[in-house]
Amino acid sequence: MPDEQKDTASTSKPASTTTQMTQLLGSIEPFVVGEDFEIYLQRVDDFMVLNGINEDKRKVMLLVNLIGITAKARQMNVPDDETGAEREIKKMKKQSFARQHRGRSRSRGRSRSRGDPRTSYRDSRHNSSGRTSRDQSLSDVTCFRCQQKGHYANECRNVKRKRRMYNNDYKNKEDSASANFIDKFDNLDLDNMGENVLYLSKLQGYCYAYKAKILKKKSEFIYEINVCGNIKLAHINQLRKSILKSNFNDPFPKNGKSRTEEFKNYESNRNKKRRRSSSESELIEIRKSARTKKPVIRL
Repeated sequence: MPDEQKDTASTSKPASTTTQMTQLLGSIEPFVVGEDFEIYLQRVDDFMVLNGINEDKRKVMLLVNLIGITAKARQMNVPDDETGAEREIKKMKKQSFARQHRGRSRSRGRSRSRGDPRTSYRDSRHNSSGRTSRDQSLSDVTCFRCQQKGHYANECRNVKRKRRMYNNDYKNKEDSASANFIDKFDNLDLDNMGENVLYLSKLQGYCYAYKAKILKKKSEFIYEINVCGNIKLAHINQLRKSILKSNFNDPFPKNGKSRTEEFKNYESNRNKKRRRSSSESELIEIRKSARTKKPVIRL
């Protein structure tokens, strides 16, 4: 009889998991934390062999058990930060300190309270918009920029238009000046410049302006043009240094003085500072020694 019942149970369609578990013999001991997982699997396998469960059902039951064990381990390793009391406190905070909508704003920085009228309304009988409270409030407002009524200073169109025109004019002037620098730089003749230091300093300024203009542009030829500018600038600096070395006593005006006069003034000022610093250090030492000496008491 039991063999026939096993055969019929294996050939018949499985009903449900709960009915199958009620018909099984014995029970599986639950998984204990710290236990070897292979021992638990062996215990499950013995239970299935004892009850005559085939391969497919065994896989399903193992999968269900593994899912339960994984969920339990995750719950133990990752505890919930919020307890029930904390959730209740948060819920009470949301209910008591909820944001209250106060309607649409009248203008920038202003909000309509619940007792105030709406900012605008539409007359449905005449099919036309009536006079708004905003129009009434702005009728007495005077802009301090253009001295006209009906708008605030941050909404003044005259000032914005003037600012736009000024920016465009400044941009055009800057472009024309940089174009002039570029033309002068491109027409330089580095071989026949002579030995004029002032001229070289001007050309050096043109070179820097030309490089600044190049860096603003975005094209595929930026690198090549920039390299050419560096070569010309290095050539000019080399010529300038050679002229200063060979003709050091030649006048090189700067603030109305020659180079030699500037150097002499620099040396004299530096010597004065040194003397002053040495005298100050001597005074400090004298004061320190006076403090450390013991007073002499005369009877």
